[in-house]
Amino acid sequence: MRRLALLLVAALLPALALAEPVASKAVTIVGWGGVSLKGAIIRVEKLDGTSMTVTLDPQGKVVVREVPLGILKVTIVSWKGVPVDYTVTVTSSNATVVCPKIGKLFVAVKGAAGQPIEGAEVKVLYEGKLVEAGTTDKGGSFTTYLPEAEYTVIAEYAGRRVSTTVKVPGSGTGKANLSVDVFMVVGGLPLTYTEVVGILIGLAVAVIVLFVIAYEYSAWRRKRLVKRVVARA
Repeated sequence: MRRLALLLVAALLPALALAEPVASKAVTIVGWGGVSLKGAIIRVEKLDGTSMTVTLDPQGKVVVREVPLGILKVTIVSWKGVPVDYTVTVTSSNATVVCPKIGKLFVAVKGAAGQPIEGAEVKVLYEGKLVEAGTTDKGGSFTTYLPEAEYTVIAEYAGRRVSTTVKVPGSGTGKANLSVDVFMVVGGLPLTYTEVVGILIGLAVAVIVLFVIAYEYSAWRRKRLVKRVVARA
């Protein structure tokens, strides 16, 4: 009997949906941490079988007209060019969707001495395609949100380039630690440890040479002075 009732409801549902449309329905979609998924590609399906593919607006919202019973099947297809494939049924009780398949990427760029590198260019690639880019802050870090996946992270600074791979988990944080061969920056010029040591050795040699020259010159003047005194005597 119960099975028969369920079959009857399933058969009547399309008719009921068509008979009681809702003028429009606004759906807000965010990722883990409340980040807006603006620009995400969304597929929306109504109870009457119609569907459409849209792009979320800058507020991470989409407005769907004439929604039967106020029920929608929403699939987040992709975000930032990376597949998401997350489906949820939206009703009047959950007009805001939180996608758990979004995570945070934290990138730290340091120098040879462990010092944070500010202004390093960071690029994030998915299957060879650039999906995010930015620069490190004063603390040498760069943070962004991405769909769960494995990415290649590249950091460039003063002509030096390093890279690594990192997996961003859904509802979690993936960390990429990169080290560029920069020991210190002198007058805006980044130097490696070898270059710094070479400069210090060069300065030390220059000081020794100048000392020898000054000593020899002083000895020469003393000898010349002695000769003059002897000649006058």
